[in-house]
Amino acid sequence: MKWLTLILQLLSLRKSFLDSQSFMETMQATAARGKRYAVSFVAILLAALFLFSGILLAIIDLGLQIDRGAG
Repeated sequence: MKWLTLILQLLSLRKSFLDSQSFMETMQATAARGKRYAVSFVAILLAALFLFSGILLAIIDLGLQIDRGAG
């Protein structure tokens, strides 16, 4: 009877080990996806920053041209 419980414990340990491996694979895939989203977010943020600064510089330059009377 003790052998039977030992075998059942080993089988359940093996199953939990396989489950933990699949859990780790899932977590690694989720981390890779999160990294991709973070890099995309930073790229979009930088693009928006450059767009905003370009528009701001154009408005300032237009205001300076109007102020000089060259508009």
